[in-house]
Amino acid sequence: MAGKYCRFCDHRCFVYRELPDGSWSGHMATCPEGAAHDRKVTGYDFKTAVNPLTRKKTAEPGACRWCGRPRDGHYQRWIEPVGWHTFTEPTDEQRKTRMLAKRD
Repeated sequence: MAGKYCRFCDHRCFVYRELPDGSWSGHMATCPEGAAHDRKVTGYDFKTAVNPLTRKKTAEPGACRWCGRPRDGHYQRWIEPVGWHTFTEPTDEQRKTRMLAKRD
């Protein structure tokens, strides 16, 4: 969005958002007038639409039992309450839970 300015406040007041139903993604204005326009057009504004950067990511089924990181590049990691650890295979139950979560 570099170079574009908001027609309501004449600033670069945009943040990337997605509609909860997945029907649209793009930039939404953060200024009051722009947010009101977005609410009128989409039914959402930058506060009520989904910020994809805060969406919880599900670990891959074969990722580390303790921290959820993939085997490649894992090395040693720190996580409470385990502390420093190397890659540890997940339990069968973890694999199943992760696979089911990926379906949604």
